[in-house]
Amino acid sequence: GPGTDGDEAELAVDGDVTANGFDYAESFTVGHDGLEAGDVVVMARGKADEIHIATEGYQDLLVGVVSTDPAFIAGRPIPESVERWRADAIRDNGGSNVEIQREFRRRILAERELTRPIALAGRVPVKVDASYGAIRAGDRLTSSATPGHAMVQTRPGPTLGVALEDFDAGTGTVTVLVQ
Repeated sequence: GPGTDGDEAELAVDGDVTANGFDYAESFTVGHDGLEAGDVVVMARGKADEIHIATEGYQDLLVGVVSTDPAFIAGRPIPESVERWRADAIRDNGGSNVEIQREFRRRILAERELTRPIALAGRVPVKVDASYGAIRAGDRLTSSATPGHAMVQTRPGPTLGVALEDFDAGTGTVTVLVQ
């Protein structure tokens, strides 16, 4: 039935769950083209579900970072329009079950292109720019003026998380414990 096929299924667990990823993420709508894993993002003002690339140091509404390989992604319901299409296709029996399932999956994937998983907690690679100061393991990071990059935090303000490794110069990626 609905919600029990493909990689979308309801699950009841009594015990441990092991996943391959390192962070817990939530799906947000992309309001900026080209967002990729490691980008630092902010929430669009007045739009609680829409994210944009961070472009300022200590930027308000700092949300987090686009996850590289999340263990869990919350907030990814099947869109109502896709559920309606599937219900209508099954009712009308306009094709084989395999064809319906294939088109259903294609529609879900197309909708998900409009979202990105944002790491809310855990270890995640983050783009950084050390031209604002060298980063040391244990330093708190915040957004920088380099689009999508974090920098060492030297004053109070929005915090992304804690650097888990050193980074001395230029731009690159460090592992951050998002909190």
